[in-house]
Amino acid sequence: MKNNLLKLVLLSIILGFSSVKSFALEYIISFASDDLLIEIDSVKVTNLSKSTTVTVPKAYSLKLSDVGTGLNNLNSYQNSIFVYSNQSTSQITAKIIAPYTGKALIAIYSIDGKKQTEINSNLQVGENTYQISVPVGSYILKVYGNEYSLQTKFVNLKEHVNYTKIEDIATAISQDTKTSQKAKTALYTSMYFENGDQLQYQVFSGISSVISYDTPTISNNYLIHVIVCIDGSGNGYPTVSINGKKWMAENLRTTRYSDIKRTNIMTNPDSIFGDIQWRETSIPAYCYYNNDPTTAKKYGILYNQLAIYSIVLDSTKNICPKGYRIPTMQEWNQLSAYLNGSAKSIASKTGWGFSLTYGHVGNNVNSNNSTGFSAYPSGWRQGAYGNFEPEGTVAYFWTPFSAIYTSAAIYYNKMGIYSESHLPQAGLPCRCVKD
Repeated sequence: MKNNLLKLVLLSIILGFSSVKSFALEYIISFASDDLLIEIDSVKVTNLSKSTTVTVPKAYSLKLSDVGTGLNNLNSYQNSIFVYSNQSTSQITAKIIAPYTGKALIAIYSIDGKKQTEINSNLQVGENTYQISVPVGSYILKVYGNEYSLQTKFVNLKEHVNYTKIEDIATAISQDTKTSQKAKTALYTSMYFENGDQLQYQVFSGISSVISYDTPTISNNYLIHVIVCIDGSGNGYPTVSINGKKWMAENLRTTRYSDIKRTNIMTNPDSIFGDIQWRETSIPAYCYYNNDPTTAKKYGILYNQLAIYSIVLDSTKNICPKGYRIPTMQEWNQLSAYLNGSAKSIASKTGWGFSLTYGHVGNNVNSNNSTGFSAYPSGWRQGAYGNFEPEGTVAYFWTPFSAIYTSAAIYYNKMGIYSESHLPQAGLPCRCVKD
């Protein structure tokens, strides 16, 4: 009789999973281009508050939920969570089979959507085991990782003080027929989200992309203005909008001007300058940091002032992508004023030397780069000697030709954006701003 009663209670709980009203948060975010001739290929969404990332494919919407009610049907993994009783204590044992190594959020919710437990952890690919305390009741165990989501349902029937019985009801990862049918009309990529979380959207169209930020409070349809930013070598760049100006969000890495003929920046772009040849060159020139071409994507390319100055001599020879130019020091000062004198919001989260002083770029680097500008301390090349200076301490950016050859400078052990003078033979990175 007791066993029959227990089965009846368990059956009622199982049925309750589908009938209990959930008060969980859920927002649907969709993306479309404001230009009918431009298509959005995908959107990379990063929850900056949770350090998680998902990719929303073409024609999909983003589903934000604080209990993960919608699973990402592109990144689902079957039979990847197992829940067991622990007879010596009142805790459960959760075994999580992670498809990737990285940060993940492990959370347990009651069936009315209330969060019971939350664990931030670095999962290793393969099996990960956790001991978790939960009261008597019915629960959903969720795992939100980078590019994947997992979940399972279980009932905790505590039979005496030191014994917890776990009935593993079902995993919710595999797609049933109804889910597949719904996907034909509504396609979603899901992400764990709580009110107040800040999201970064990087919208891709071809080789161009645009970065923006959002803290959603409702479902929304976004019309994205995709800005084409392609240099003379055919490289595409992400862009960010700060105080009404459109900036490249990566360092320039072209070896050709963006004129009609795509003129080479120097006569022999495949040669590697030695220190002496670099400091004595009298032509527009570029080089890779430490003469290593693999650094171009991360650091950009280093240019001498003659490469920047060429547009003064020939207005068709713009080193920046068409529609863009080298920003003046006045524009860097305006940017600094808009940022209240702090460069942390445009400095990258990685690469900087450490500073103990609050407000310095190298202090608490996790708070850097709230704008997505991603200024990186990529190192530079001396004009007087031609040698390379180490990365990690400063990010230089050429400004246009003037009586004094200047750059905008961001230091790891300082707060703001500064003006520095250089010899014209110096090799510095470039950022461009839209006209």
